[in-house]
Amino acid sequence: MSASPSQPPMPPPTLPATAEEAASISTYGILPSYGLSPRGMALVPPYNTRVFAAQGSVINFTGSAIVNAANEGCISGGGVDGAVSDKGGDALHRARLALPIVRKPSVRCPTGDAKMTIGGELLCEWCIHAVGPNYRYVADDDEGDLLLYMAYHASMREARKKACRTLAFSLLSAGIFRGRRALRTVLAIGVLAVHAALYEGLSDVFLVGFTHSECETLTSVIDELLVQPDAEDSRKQLLSQLSPQLQELHQRALDDTLDPPPPPPPQIGYMIAAMAATAMHQAKACVPS
Repeated sequence: MSASPSQPPMPPPTLPATAEEAASISTYGILPSYGLSPRGMALVPPYNTRVFAAQGSVINFTGSAIVNAANEGCISGGGVDGAVSDKGGDALHRARLALPIVRKPSVRCPTGDAKMTIGGELLCEWCIHAVGPNYRYVADDDEGDLLLYMAYHASMREARKKACRTLAFSLLSAGIFRGRRALRTVLAIGVLAVHAALYEGLSDVFLVGFTHSECETLTSVIDELLVQPDAEDSRKQLLSQLSPQLQELHQRALDDTLDPPPPPPPQIGYMIAAMAATAMHQAKACVPS
């Protein structure tokens, strides 16, 4: 009995060319999920990094690191930060407390920067705490855009230090902190910053939305800025609508000459603290004695 001819090797799966194809393929489990639900994907040169729009919560991410939307005190807040703190447990809390205070009275991470700690009880090894701007309290949208870009870039810098292969971002300044700034603009600045800071060895980056609106907008932005044949032109057009300072910052990021961001003006942190104290005082004044 003659031996049957050997079967030819199966070709590797074809990567999707559009966000819509990525969404359909992810339904069948071909794309990696790391505990999230991919909605769209771009394969980005020169490192062939996959950049995903995904739905879910970063606390379920099983890759190398997550990016937490933190505050300047870098201890614990509400929303995503509160969920990260609860999931990370005592080990994460102690690691956050151990971050050095860089500006009195209690700033451990200035707006526009990011700090890394262990993940504690999270499902990933590292947790990067990034502080995006509150657009309601900055001087103008241009200042907010700069600080937002810096926060995303600083997060990528921290991930690169630990040679993280996979990374999942909370959406920085995309909720109440974006004020009147359009969601699409805020997310596009994040995609722009992530794209400029990709590094060798980084295989997958997830930008994680929670609401349907966030995920739809994320998918559309990634498709426009990273997937379509005219994506480079779209990025240039976006940059032309932003400040010259951000354009310069972005070029330095592309050239890999962007140093760690300097601390923002002290009045930003002090202003937020003062407004919080005023609000607390007013609330107490309304309580009957």
